[in-house]
Amino acid sequence: MSDNAIVFQVVGVVLVLFFGFITYMNTKTWRWLHVTILFFVFAMVPTFWVYAAMVMKTRAAWMTLHDKLDAAVKENAARVKLLQRGEENDIKNEKDSVYAVKEQLTRMIMDRGRVWRGCVPGQVAGGAITLTMQIAAPPPPPPMAPMPMPADPAAPMPADPAAQPMPMPMPMPEPPAAPVSGHNIVEKMVVYAFQEAEDAQRGFKVPNFYLGEFLVTAVTPTTVSLAPTLQLSPEQLSQVNNGQQTWMLFETCPIDTYEIFAGLNAAAMSQLIPQADTGLDQQAYADLINTYVMDGQTAPENTPPDNLWVEVEFTKVHKEEVDANMANDAPDQIPFDNTGLAQPGRLRRRESDISEFKPGDIAVLPKEKADELVAADVAKIIKNVYRRSLIEFSARLRTIQRRRLEIDLLTVEIRRDIATLDATTAKANEQIELETEHKRMLDEDLAKVTYERDSVAKYGSALFAELTKTNNDIRNFYASNRALNLELRQLTAKLTEEADKRTREATAGK
Repeated sequence: MSDNAIVFQVVGVVLVLFFGFITYMNTKTWRWLHVTILFFVFAMVPTFWVYAAMVMKTRAAWMTLHDKLDAAVKENAARVKLLQRGEENDIKNEKDSVYAVKEQLTRMIMDRGRVWRGCVPGQVAGGAITLTMQIAAPPPPPPMAPMPMPADPAAPMPADPAAQPMPMPMPMPEPPAAPVSGHNIVEKMVVYAFQEAEDAQRGFKVPNFYLGEFLVTAVTPTTVSLAPTLQLSPEQLSQVNNGQQTWMLFETCPIDTYEIFAGLNAAAMSQLIPQADTGLDQQAYADLINTYVMDGQTAPENTPPDNLWVEVEFTKVHKEEVDANMANDAPDQIPFDNTGLAQPGRLRRRESDISEFKPGDIAVLPKEKADELVAADVAKIIKNVYRRSLIEFSARLRTIQRRRLEIDLLTVEIRRDIATLDATTAKANEQIELETEHKRMLDEDLAKVTYERDSVAKYGSALFAELTKTNNDIRNFYASNRALNLELRQLTAKLTEEADKRTREATAGK
């Protein structure tokens, strides 16, 4: 190797001498500028050879490092894929992975929708309120680690490139498109608002008062304006105007499920649902708590048909359709149709619309369905199970809100009627007072008239007695006069007869 180097050096010296000789001979016919430029070109060529050799050596080192890092990147990508998706042949995905855990979380919050916490109430005007949203700042993108370059390009590369710290270059991510609002709430969205309070046992804030159903009327990147869809009750309006506690907004009204209250005893349920908040008497409240405690337990004999379910064990393979014919993702659409088939896309099975049961599988079904399976010799009954009736909170809250509004309107009408009756009663009382005074005066007149009547009656009685006496006297006088008249007539007739006799006698004597 050393002999070759000496040969190369000798050849190089000979070439330099030959170049010098040629250049000198050309000076006889060339101008000085041409000779100078040729000399500089000849001097630059060896320098280029040196730098070209160094570049090739550097590139070879970097290519070796690139191949090593490329293998590390592929290995790390495989590890990331394993952490995200799990093993490819692991169909059940029993091992932990990002997608598996995310799917479990998605299943758990499937019906909850999005939730916005820590909303600060602001100004209330014209029945609308403005909330300042609590938006977490996105984490800054990781800086791109620069590729270290040798300070001197001519410096030799290390024998092992991995021996020198060489961080893997991180590409800068593309900036995401700027959203319309930092909270992703859009206009005309319906949200359900709750006041939130700190829960000492859980260590975080939980909803503690239902404020109502609101319609989003305006949005900015940091604020949301809401207007109630129904008239708020006085209690809700008072809490809205209070502005002391933060709000919690739900995209979907919280739903009632069996799993939420599973395993809770009467004491725990009493803490969750205090009797004072229900307005029920002791017996009705005990019956309400018992519906939650008995849920999932063996059904008593007097269980209503709507709450009677049956736990069955399948004895044969059975396939059951669980999805409706067409998906329906309308906001006001109920999750299941009249036959119990799933309608929203989030509840529908992606692989197939048929659920399969194998022999030995246990299921809790409505009594009608269980009787149908038992009659088909597909399953056998294990026991009767009590299932409480689930509450559709969104519909129930709207019904309560409308009913409260009707009661408020009816109360206003009743109060108006009461005011009218009070005014009428006052006028009637005034009329009664006038009539009472009139009656008093009439009573006085009646007393006077009665006195006068009694006096007149007494005087009349006296006059009647005197009249009776006078009549008796007149009657006696009349009888006496009649007797005297009769006696006078008799006496007159006698005297007349006596006179006639004397006249006849006198006449006869002549």
